[in-house]
Amino acid sequence: MLDARRLVWPDYVGNSMYMTLGNLELSPACGLLFLNWKDGHSLQITGTARVNWDPDEAATVPGAKRLIEFTSDCVIQIDHASPLSWTLGEYFRHNPPTTRPDCGAPPAVSQLHRS
Repeated sequence: MLDARRLVWPDYVGNSMYMTLGNLELSPACGLLFLNWKDGHSLQITGTARVNWDPDEAATVPGAKRLIEFTSDCVIQIDHASPLSWTLGEYFRHNPPTTRPDCGAPPAVSQLHRS
């Protein structure tokens, strides 16, 4: 989180297709969807995103090639949006650890198991 409306995340080497990043270069409109699998809640965030291609700034995050900067315009939370319920099995083994001591466990890029 950069502030109340802006967040940034790293982009890592993937399949070398860059389609999403290319789409953002053509149109910065962007939406994010976060699902709370325990309770079935959803959080929808719409706004704009831009790719920060500066390699020096990306180098501040281990392994990152670029940074994506997102600014939200609208946030909608829907309680019980999904009747499905899941529990966290374990964290993905390649999930990078946080470098901030106040963040606790790494963010859950997880393998989910349906309960």
